[in-house]
Amino acid sequence: METEKLYLDAHFSLEKLAKISGHSKVKISYYIKDQLNVEFEDWLATFRVNHAVDLIHKNDGNLKLEYLANLSGFDSRTAFNKYFKHYVGESPSNYRNKLTK
Repeated sequence: METEKLYLDAHFSLEKLAKISGHSKVKISYYIKDQLNVEFEDWLATFRVNHAVDLIHKNDGNLKLEYLANLSGFDSRTAFNKYFKHYVGESPSNYRNKLTK
């Protein structure tokens, strides 16, 4: 997931991961839930949010939020805001504004 940055594909799914890995969707889903204690979508979102945070730091807050969401693999700004706030504790705009001040 990290090496090939599969999470940057906005349409990446459990089905695609199963096909790439050669494991069944059931086995992958079970592993993620049992070992990592999260659902697939939440696990995927953590990679995307971490990528967005890295981009914010590297670009000094110069990227528009919708573009940042797309670059991070989110297909909507709503989903981006939801997961960013959940994992970082504040909205992407607040986070970016704190860095640029």
